[in-house]
Amino acid sequence: MTPEAICPSCSTALLPKEIKGLLVHLCNNCGNFLMAKDSFDGLVGVDIAKEEDEERSGIPCPGCGGDLRQSHVQGEEVHFCSSCNMVHTDHDSFSQISHSFGIEDVATQMDVTRNVENASNYHQVDTLKVQDVFILYRNGILISSYTTDVKTGLDKDVLGAMMMAITDFVRSCFTSMEGGPPLSSIKLGEKEIAFEHGEYLVMAVTLKGTLEPDIRQSISRAIKLVEEQHDEFLREWSGNLKEIKDLALSLQGLLVPVKL
Repeated sequence: MTPEAICPSCSTALLPKEIKGLLVHLCNNCGNFLMAKDSFDGLVGVDIAKEEDEERSGIPCPGCGGDLRQSHVQGEEVHFCSSCNMVHTDHDSFSQISHSFGIEDVATQMDVTRNVENASNYHQVDTLKVQDVFILYRNGILISSYTTDVKTGLDKDVLGAMMMAITDFVRSCFTSMEGGPPLSSIKLGEKEIAFEHGEYLVMAVTLKGTLEPDIRQSISRAIKLVEEQHDEFLREWSGNLKEIKDLALSLQGLLVPVKL
């Protein structure tokens, strides 16, 4: 089995959990799981290898990448990998199987385990991680900035130098990466500077951890909306910051996805 098994349904890591004394690699997102064949057979009292269909499932084994074979237990679809002797099935199928074989306590414990962990992870995500937001023009000019943790009385030159460092970095990336994919993020120890690029605007976000994909998508949509509303101005903007008064209110909308 590979060091990090990935759920084929939602591309989330399958995490090792002990459920009723059994090792299960569980997806906290959708409830799919991997379990050793011997453990699964012992639970349901059926050798699923003997229930194997002739057709392959078409799903790669999340444990080793091999071909999963399709089997059925009480009419419910189960996948078996003969290469690594693992069983993969989804939450709904196992719920039905658990009712048929009187092992509802195993299914319930899986649900409790992932729900408790999801609640814990939700609390962590909900905690404010974003520290600074910088909005830049495509040539690297800093248009606006917002911060949550700069202490009162901090030397403005220090803050200005930090902003310019990021500005220069983005400018150099536009030069060196012309024709290639735009810069997505850089790691600085436990912190990340994440970049979202529009046609004219770049948003740089400093935070602890990693910017979640759904937040990135929300930022991307917000940038696109601002650019559509101010397309003519942004396309022809000379770089004079005194000219961006009408743009300033729209830029506030870019902060909504990061909850600054």
